[in-house]
Amino acid sequence: MNKKYISFPVRFDLDEDRHVYIIKKKESTDKPKSLTQANSAVDVDTSVAKDPNFLPASLGQTLKYGGKELKYLGLVQGEKTSISRTQTASNLTSEIEEEMGQTGAVCKFEYKDTVTGLTQKFIMTPRYYQSAEAKDDGDGLYEFRPLTGISKLYSQVDKVEAKEGDHSGQFLITFQQKEATNDTDPENNHVAVRRVVAAVELSEISDFMKFEVTLNEIPIGNYKGEKSKAFFQKQKDAERGKDIVIDWEFLDNFDTDSKLWYNSNGLDMHQKKLWSRKDYQVVETDNVASNFYPVTSAIVIRDKNSNKQVTIMPDRPQSGSAGLRGNKNIELMQNRRHNIND
Repeated sequence: MNKKYISFPVRFDLDEDRHVYIIKKKESTDKPKSLTQANSAVDVDTSVAKDPNFLPASLGQTLKYGGKELKYLGLVQGEKTSISRTQTASNLTSEIEEEMGQTGAVCKFEYKDTVTGLTQKFIMTPRYYQSAEAKDDGDGLYEFRPLTGISKLYSQVDKVEAKEGDHSGQFLITFQQKEATNDTDPENNHVAVRRVVAAVELSEISDFMKFEVTLNEIPIGNYKGEKSKAFFQKQKDAERGKDIVIDWEFLDNFDTDSKLWYNSNGLDMHQKKLWSRKDYQVVETDNVASNFYPVTSAIVIRDKNSNKQVTIMPDRPQSGSAGLRGNKNIELMQNRRHNIND
């Protein structure tokens, strides 16, 4: 007997103009609204921290609009990454092995639909795949070829702010990372760099929870001249090429059963299963690129343990996959930057 699924809808926007659209502060209905509040664009890189309407989010703070609720559950330590599947030190440098397991602060939310009774805890983080860089045979403009099949945390949460309006509200998440300015003593010689800003919006006029993500410059070595594959594999993490994905991890024992649905060329939804093809048998390797598909307007996963369905709709075609992190996530490729071309 087929299940009837309840959807957890997400709208995902990329912000090319590096702006977040703010929400006006709650006001009494008997007061005229100031014309100066019509200004709706705030530059994420300079003005957000100075905006008096964005205040530090408090533990348990909940946005409530249109029968939907979004609760901030605070910061938790991100899960540690471990080497899995068939790959071990045979294709990993010692530097990469040491960095596997790096973690940092991430923020947890709970979404609730009071009409359907749907509740779901989730974590949204920017992550990246280390680029396998090699001249004419590696990650580049025409091919996604990560060095390992494991994504790592790109940056950790620095602060979470909130703003509530009459008809919508936002949580504003700032991700930043320490970048060393001195190789000899990096711990005492570093700068904090804001890498990602994400606005999570709930509105009474929309059925979707909206994520708007701004990604700043991706750090790489930016070398000149031809280099060997061995040279690139020995570089520090900040210098290597990166493929950045935005990752939604769904908690509450969510299990995708290694399945996902996506729409090809904006037509019908197609079901796929990780490491599986209809015409031949696929051997599971570290080449996770074989599990990424063109997401024109939607990617869907379903929980095999319940009647929950998650639908993420990007504002433009992107590469995406699901279930690669313990059968409980969706990830969409946002940007890529490499030291060389393939």
